[in-house]
Amino acid sequence: MTPLEKTSLEDIFEIIDQTNAQDPRMTAPQGTAAVPAELLRGFRLSLVCEEFAPSADDLVKIAARAQTLESWQFEEADGTPPQESVAVIEARKREHSAKRISQIMAANGYNEHDCGIVRDLVLGKSEDETGRAQLLEDLNGLVFIQFHAVDLLKLYPAEQLAPILTDCLSGMSDEALYHAIDQMNDPVLIETLQSIRQDLSVEKKSIVYLD
Repeated sequence: MTPLEKTSLEDIFEIIDQTNAQDPRMTAPQGTAAVPAELLRGFRLSLVCEEFAPSADDLVKIAARAQTLESWQFEEADGTPPQESVAVIEARKREHSAKRISQIMAANGYNEHDCGIVRDLVLGKSEDETGRAQLLEDLNGLVFIQFHAVDLLKLYPAEQLAPILTDCLSGMSDEALYHAIDQMNDPVLIETLQSIRQDLSVEKKSIVYLD
């Protein structure tokens, strides 16, 4: 059998986006037109990847774009048993997204090795000698800071915001936290992120991917 020609990254993104566009949950950030929630999340992850690590390879870019592929199928409104914990539901979402993106890649000319790398990244099981897993962690943290942290300021005073952000961002590399601070223009968030970065710097190593 003749091997399939590998589909371009842009075409893989298009397949992912067409799938995530089926998400029935709509969101309208900052008064813009409503879009499917997972479609927007995929766009944001790709955006921060291009800003923070434009030299990232295609596999980590695919994992970022497809990280929550079809996750809406596991919402309680769609029949998830209420006795399942949040952790169990999230694990099921990751397993489904990992399986779906590896199927899409295999059907579009990617070899088993590359499909396995992306599958493990989405599952959170990747070995990190290459720094891909750390980069994916950083991208999630950067999306949270860039698009959600300001909303937290409306809900919590500054002294309560720090432990919330620390818990959410503790897996980020020092480089990613520095990048987030550099992109911020809110003085309260800048001060809070600087404090978090200082507290975490003794524990975090530099991200291998950017070395």
